[in-house]
Amino acid sequence: MLMALLIVSSLVILLLVYIWWERRPFAHIPGVTQLGAMSLFSIPFIHKYIPHQEGGALDQLYENGFVKDGVLRITAFNASRIYISDADLIKDITLTRAKQFPKPPIYKMLDIWGSNIVSANGDVWKKHRMVADPAFAENHMNYLVQESAKSVLLCIKRMEMKRSNSKLVMDPVADMQDVTLDIIGKVAFGYDLEIFNPRKAKAPHELTFEEALKTTTTLGILVGGLLPSWSKRFFPQTTLALKETEAYMMELINHRLNHLHDVNKHDLLSLLVSSNAEQIKETSLTNQELVSDVFVFLIAGHETSATTLTWMLYELALNKRVQDKMYNEADKVLTGLDVSDMDAGTYDKLVYTKYAVTETLRKRPPVKMIPKMTKSDTMIGKYFVPKNTQINLNVFNIQLNEKYWPDAYTFKPERFDPESSEYHKVKSCAFLPFSLGARKCIGSKFSEVETCILIAYIVLHYEICIPKDDAYMNTKEVLKGRISTESRITSRPCNLKIEFKKRAK
Repeated sequence: MLMALLIVSSLVILLLVYIWWERRPFAHIPGVTQLGAMSLFSIPFIHKYIPHQEGGALDQLYENGFVKDGVLRITAFNASRIYISDADLIKDITLTRAKQFPKPPIYKMLDIWGSNIVSANGDVWKKHRMVADPAFAENHMNYLVQESAKSVLLCIKRMEMKRSNSKLVMDPVADMQDVTLDIIGKVAFGYDLEIFNPRKAKAPHELTFEEALKTTTTLGILVGGLLPSWSKRFFPQTTLALKETEAYMMELINHRLNHLHDVNKHDLLSLLVSSNAEQIKETSLTNQELVSDVFVFLIAGHETSATTLTWMLYELALNKRVQDKMYNEADKVLTGLDVSDMDAGTYDKLVYTKYAVTETLRKRPPVKMIPKMTKSDTMIGKYFVPKNTQINLNVFNIQLNEKYWPDAYTFKPERFDPESSEYHKVKSCAFLPFSLGARKCIGSKFSEVETCILIAYIVLHYEICIPKDDAYMNTKEVLKGRISTESRITSRPCNLKIEFKKRAK
């Protein structure tokens, strides 16, 4: 018994020494120490001691003065992470010394089918980027504009079927996810997922492409990207969705390879396959890598746009002045315009709508943190940070910082108007919803164009309001612009209710 007690005591002492040793290099950085590792979710009763990264506990650390010089350390057990919310430091990390701050291993969870443009670093990333660049050229935006218009009109048609009398009250999350998934299916794959006209799977498939994608882009990332292969048997439906998603994408890739000279194909997959075929062997991607790239484009294009649209509907419901200006612009640009006549020039004319989309991305960034990692021992500002430390660029905090954004909590699209006085106060490195530098999201323009067209059509057809007879949506907290969120791939609102009033024509 005594021997067992001595062994346990020795192990505890060794563990404490190990924790102390691991924490020692970070002791000089301002911050806090907590009991356990950072949690992905808020844990009841102990959330104050083990805060999750997206939660209010992190925001409270900023409010309570734990941050010095735009730097915050959170140490949990033996691990420390550094949070950056200073524009000059962000410029240093993303632009000046970008090669010293690569993507951390956490992105490897996206490597379900191999390396991709998001998770890769160094020469592997350059190879992916070389293949992808032609597919995201500006001259391909005409197709995106037309498909976005077609999809949102289908969504509005479905909304009309739900409407009673002149209004419709609903949580818009599901509809915004459906319309962006419909667009990404057509624009990324050249494939109609039949979101608004659902059908059953055709042999040899057990799931439709839509069913497979919806599971793969949620639980599939966890099962396929994080869990060991032997554990997949405990998730048969998710494993089936992963297999079906891969099968569908491989079919599409093989079809594109057999029709390389079809000049009428404008979808992302066709453009990627064509671009890849033009590369020499050393810089070309395997079919599996193409699948992996298209999959991450799908996640980013679908989830982030749906989240931005949902937040934008909420902001417009609280800001009638902004909504009225958007309606007048949409009425002038879109009324009487046939979808087949739309092109990138249509998007260019929605000037104020673009400001409103950008302001939504500032106030309600879909991704609150951008993780990086120190490649070697380095200095961040005046603080020494050891090699292999995770650095989180705190997008949410810096984009709501009064130091960079006067009246930061007010929804004010005019701040992005080059003719306004506020525009010249905008510090570029304090705005990074899509990151900055060479690793800025390659599909950022895609997302902005898509969101702009979708919201313009919705505002053209509906007046967007907070429902007056809904007690929850009219509470003081909601009317101040605060609402609970859930953290998935993005940070999106939950328990949201929006009233859509049909506009009289």
